[in-house]
Amino acid sequence: MLADDEVEAWTRSYSPKATMEAVRRISHRPLSERAVVFFARLEFRGIYFTQMRRSHWLSLLWRNRQMLISRSYEAFHNARPQRRGPSSPSEETA
Repeated sequence: MLADDEVEAWTRSYSPKATMEAVRRISHRPLSERAVVFFARLEFRGIYFTQMRRSHWLSLLWRNRQMLISRSYEAFHNARPQRRGPSSPSEETA
């Protein structure tokens, strides 16, 4: 019984919902730190739930796709150069 309870606790702790909550709690931190936490949780999960095959890892990424997509979007959005609006007439004549 104890082993089943422990497995259930680890399953809850490393679920996509728990991972999303952990990253949300550090939303004020830079994207690079949040990405490290996200991928570290995925890797650390592998200690308790061995993912030996590529399909296991792909399944894990699929279950965490919402977090992965939102962090990717944020990274691409932050990497794009900010567009400047049209310059004012006084700047054009100077």
